[in-house]
Amino acid sequence: MVPRIVSFFLIPVYTQYLSPDDYGIVELCGSLGLVIMTLMRLGIPGSVSRFYFDHKDNEQELKNYVTTVHHFLVFASLAVGSIVAVLFYFFSENITPGLLFFPFVVIVLINSAFSANSDLQRRLLQSSEQSRYSAVLSIFTAFFGIATAILFVVGFKMGALGILYSQLITTFIFFIQAQFFLKKYTNGKFNRPMLKSSVKYGIHTLPHLLFILLAPFLSKIILVKYASIAALGIYSLASRFVQPLQLLYTAFNQSYTPIYYSMRKEGVNVERINAYSRLIWVASCILFMGTMFILPPLIPLITPPRFHASAALVPLLSSGFIWMIIYFLASIDLFYTKQNKYMGIITLGGIITNVAITLIFVNPYGSEALAWAQLFGFVCWAILAKYLVDRFGEFKLIKGVLWQTAILSASALFLERYVLTSEWIFLRIFTFLVISSILVYLFVIRNPETFGIVRRLKFMQFLNK
Repeated sequence: MVPRIVSFFLIPVYTQYLSPDDYGIVELCGSLGLVIMTLMRLGIPGSVSRFYFDHKDNEQELKNYVTTVHHFLVFASLAVGSIVAVLFYFFSENITPGLLFFPFVVIVLINSAFSANSDLQRRLLQSSEQSRYSAVLSIFTAFFGIATAILFVVGFKMGALGILYSQLITTFIFFIQAQFFLKKYTNGKFNRPMLKSSVKYGIHTLPHLLFILLAPFLSKIILVKYASIAALGIYSLASRFVQPLQLLYTAFNQSYTPIYYSMRKEGVNVERINAYSRLIWVASCILFMGTMFILPPLIPLITPPRFHASAALVPLLSSGFIWMIIYFLASIDLFYTKQNKYMGIITLGGIITNVAITLIFVNPYGSEALAWAQLFGFVCWAILAKYLVDRFGEFKLIKGVLWQTAILSASALFLERYVLTSEWIFLRIFTFLVISSILVYLFVIRNPETFGIVRRLKFMQFLNK
């Protein structure tokens, strides 16, 4: 997380040397790379986290398993990479307009293939609970990538190519590092039954993973096709300004899941769980409103004029955060009760919403259409997750949370866009503080169960975990 925060604070530096076109190219390459990597992996790395524990007590079995997975990942990366290379060589302008096959798609393909070792290494580190080694490796990798990016972008002024080359060099160096790490695991024998079980496990997760990645990828292609690569660059910069919210969502996802599972196993009642959920909702509302009200006026102060249009997208993208939180608070019970078969419905609904809104509004609104599409995609996720958990889960999420969030987010967007001008930064801060205080009073102080948790500091213990 620390390297990402450092990267966030480097935005004023990058925007001096990168154009909106550069940001658009990097954004499209990133989305394309995620789709290609997912196809290359076929969900196999995820199976490592599951089957590692079946073989960890038998050293030879573990070696055979990792050797089997490693060989398959190498083969799949080469096979899928070759097919994608041929496809993009002939049709790249039709599939990803504005993205040349050489050098951009070629770099993405090489980068995706060489990251297989690092992906397998990360799964093994997580499964074997080598958290310290994993954290040090992640931090070193990220800082190395940032340093090479600054060298190529600021020092050599290579634009988008500088970012992509820095990613490629970083991937290659840590591919070698991962090869040394995996050496002790990959001297076993290839085992077909082990491969079959891993493929069967991984392939079931592949559609869900692809659906999640395809929605933003398709929307970005539509934006580039009907607007420009620069319009995608404006969207890309705005998304980087709300990156702290994305990091908080990821950290919260990882930390709250075991706590929730523990509460369910201990038989904690629904009222207590929903009290925690309400506290999380209030905190998330405060975070998204802080980002919405305070960040947009700062963008013209720290970026060149060519990026100022991204300020209008920040409120829309930050609003998506609270709907993601509702989606998570609802869907976590579907996973706990093993009703995750319904996740495909939620994901598909988000894709249809995202792509449809982009197609309808991209011509008149450009990059803003993509921001609206992402917001309503998350709204769709939250509504479907809430409906499904209320119907098929073992408890009902906070009553009224959907309409309360809709009123709050719509009102905040209206205030930010039509009432509070960019120059009124102190009025923006005052408005944020007033609304936040009202939320705390209505949903925390006036709620005995929720306020009791705060008074007993249990919520602070949760945050510390």
